Amino acid sequence: LDYHSFGNMWTNAYGAHNWLPKNELQLKRFREAAVKELEETLGTKWLSGNVYSTIYQANGIAVDHVHYYITPIAFTVEVGNDADEFSPRPDRIQTYTISQWRAFASQMTFLKKEKSTDCDSALIPLL
Repeated sequence: LDYHSFGNMWTNAYGAHNWLPKNELQLKRFREAAVKELEETLGTKWLSGNVYSTIYQANGIAVDHVHYYITPIAFTVEVGNDADEFSPRPDRIQTYTISQWRAFASQMTFLKKEKSTDCDSALIPLL
């Protein structure tokens, strides 16, 4: 996971091009699990998708590198909202931290249930 602080977005590769990863359907299920948890916990709307189509074209981003070279299960999470800009208010940091942890935990629960080969090979770098 790669964290940034602008907006409510759960994104994955690719940012440099509007390409979808080979495991896009799997990543979509992971994003949906995380976003569902976040929306229920925080009561806010979250966007999800690849960086290119969700935010903007971004060359040299971490999620592209991690997805391509390390593990096919890689995400960039944008936390905060328009009012926060690039610095979430201090009184909201704990709420964001707890909700992000719950979203990550929901993804790990989903990962354990997932039966695909891509998912099994993705676990190796996480252990």
